[in-house]
Amino acid sequence: MSKFISRFKQYLALKISKFINFNKRFINFNKLFNKFNKIHYKETLILLLNKVIGQAKTLFNRITKKKSTEVIPDGVLGVSINNGIVALAHVVVNSLQDIEVKSFGLFDINLTNVEGGNKEPKSAQSVITQYIKDQHLERIVSCYVLSPSEYVLSLIESVENDNKAKEKAILWGVKDYINYSIDDAILESFEIPAARAQDNVKLAYAVAMRAKLSEEIGNLINSSGAHLKYIDINELCLRNIMSLYSGMESGCLLLKLAEGNSSILLIKDNSLFISRNTKLDIKQLDQFDPRNNISSEKFNIAENLVLELQRSLDYSNSMFRDLHFNTIKILPHNINLDLFIPWAEEQLGLPINKVDLTEKIKFAQEIKQSEQAGCLLAIGAALRNIGNVINVATN
Repeated sequence: MSKFISRFKQYLALKISKFINFNKRFINFNKLFNKFNKIHYKETLILLLNKVIGQAKTLFNRITKKKSTEVIPDGVLGVSINNGIVALAHVVVNSLQDIEVKSFGLFDINLTNVEGGNKEPKSAQSVITQYIKDQHLERIVSCYVLSPSEYVLSLIESVENDNKAKEKAILWGVKDYINYSIDDAILESFEIPAARAQDNVKLAYAVAMRAKLSEEIGNLINSSGAHLKYIDINELCLRNIMSLYSGMESGCLLLKLAEGNSSILLIKDNSLFISRNTKLDIKQLDQFDPRNNISSEKFNIAENLVLELQRSLDYSNSMFRDLHFNTIKILPHNINLDLFIPWAEEQLGLPINKVDLTEKIKFAQEIKQSEQAGCLLAIGAALRNIGNVINVATN
């Protein structure tokens, strides 16, 4: 710092006339002029330089102090918005055995009736902004999970070492499933680490989302105080969660129950092989009892769900050679399946286990099973740095 000041003095001495004009707002020229008339020029010059250097030191201290306080929080903030529910989860990953959810939140931004009249809905931005402020997460790296209606996922034949052919394959894989111009789409793909049984052709999944949506998501997250770095999809967020569990190398069928659209994923070696969706009224499965519901709608829905699980297993066996799944896992949900699970195990001949995130992840605050279900995708998004993950879009 002393060398800097010395050089600074020499420079200012050579440029003093210009410097005086440039720094009028900092110097009281009336006082300086009086001193100049009364004392030696050299002493006046030193006085001037010391004043300017003092101001430079003050400015330097302010800048360094400001920078030192701008610390980016550790971890990743996962964000998902589905059916008017904003889910947020701040996750810090130190290792596979040391993962902690520092905070989480579930916020309903739908219009709700309250006593005395209607309560106006909040915006997603106001909810996220307040959460970031309350948790002191300004500028945190964030990952947003697209809702199923915001992207297309399609199985295609993989093309390696040829970018043009690969782009064309992705294009043909998604063009019939989007309702906007392909020129307005962001296209990506990720490989399946196994060849198709019938012809030994490698496969991949093509992903498409609207480019404008990426901009909107970036504006939403960044204007809320965080920093959007990743946009991800449901399937890979769920894959991230399952990467915490042993036995994935031998394969697992994963069931995520959701109102209107449940997901069935087949995961092996921490990679997604099969993704299927089924529309069932899962509320009917709540407290299902096979002894009492044989002729009821509950029983029909339970049978249909078991049938969809079996179809998924059969499809994977026919699609890929020597690919066998030895367990079924059900992700956190909001319904009672205590009697459904042993009945379904008997029908399928495979063990079925319920996933409890607290077995693999530490939570700074207590979390209920229903809250696990609501925050599932946000937590999976925040775990995106575990394993090999594809970016659907990066801002």
